[in-house]
Amino acid sequence: MTSCNDNTQVLFNGRPVHYWRECPVHGKVPASYVGVYGDIWPIDECPKCKEQRLMEERLNGSMIPKRFRNKTLDNFQVTEKFQQFVKTIAQDYVADLENNIANGVSLVFLGPCGTGKTHLACGIAHEAISRGRTALFVSVSTLIRKVRASWGTKTEEETLKVFTDCDFLILDEVGIQAGTENERNILFDVLNTRYADMRPTIVISNLKLVELTNYLGTRIIDRLSENGGQVVPFKGAKSFRQGAKA
Repeated sequence: MTSCNDNTQVLFNGRPVHYWRECPVHGKVPASYVGVYGDIWPIDECPKCKEQRLMEERLNGSMIPKRFRNKTLDNFQVTEKFQQFVKTIAQDYVADLENNIANGVSLVFLGPCGTGKTHLACGIAHEAISRGRTALFVSVSTLIRKVRASWGTKTEEETLKVFTDCDFLILDEVGIQAGTENERNILFDVLNTRYADMRPTIVISNLKLVELTNYLGTRIIDRLSENGGQVVPFKGAKSFRQGAKA
């Protein structure tokens, strides 16, 4: 599209055609563009409104809970030293997002409830979605329920494909389940498939590293740490939900 300013206009059949229109939300926006043969083609929707609508559709399809739908790195508030540490890790990850996605660089967020793990994970996913990537959020309990609900109608592999094939996956509440052999096998299949296909995962858990290692197994923890992957401790005295904001 040709760049334009307040006075820009083009000629069509010898008559001036103004290049702007008023959007009730975004004010003055481009109203048309010039086709390859010089024809004037209208823009059906404000470009900024369209961008926001598409973003909202992608967010709706990401399964990110409504409470975290608008959580970004920018609105993550820092009130304690450890919060700046973890926020910087997330910002650095986003700064090299395309390479991190291409190389399957994963993150493991560990720490008590309410310390901002889910906020930062969703903030990274929000950035990935804004760049046209597919991202999904799922708790382990929801993942297990979806697999079990599909028994008799499709294979586990078919059910898990949506979670193994997306560009970016947030796997929440890892380790609070009963830890049956079937649950561990499902988790292993998801994480190992994504590792083999070089697709990044953010694992969120309230467990300590030694407990998570016992739960998932040393091989999975090692694979999540490959290619620059990090285990990130969220160590703070306060829960955001008990007064501090995230």
